[in-house]
Amino acid sequence: MKFSPLQVINYSVTEFSFKANPKFDPKETIHDGCETFSTAVEAQQDEEVDESSESWILSLRVRQEIKEGSNFPYSFTVSIFGLFDCKKDVKVPGGCERFVKVNGSSILFGVVRELIRSMTACAPWNELMLPVVSFVEDQPKRELKAPTERKLRVKRKK
Repeated sequence: MKFSPLQVINYSVTEFSFKANPKFDPKETIHDGCETFSTAVEAQQDEEVDESSESWILSLRVRQEIKEGSNFPYSFTVSIFGLFDCKKDVKVPGGCERFVKVNGSSILFGVVRELIRSMTACAPWNELMLPVVSFVEDQPKRELKAPTERKLRVKRKK
């Protein structure tokens, strides 16, 4: 086992809002979720921890809105920030900043996914598992496909 050059020091949720869609019809196909799903990331170098590490503050906002006429079970907004230490000698294109943005965002998104899953498990339409996303910015653009119930893993309550 080898430790990552990026370490989480702490993270905190700064905003969490959630609403079940009263117009959602579980018998109909889920649609229009991808069009209104968004993430936003900001990274800022904080200070040098020591001669070999930098400290970074990373904020992530994950948002799902419900467009009028869509059949999607939930809307939510989650904002989270994390404090990370990154070894200066990390050998990746873009250095520490890119490494922190891509990997730190992925770590924080995992926390958000679990918060949403946990909250929706107690909601009327049951749990929603967000799809995994990539925070690599220089990937070729791909068209988002409309989510299916299987991809979103919305379990229907009996």
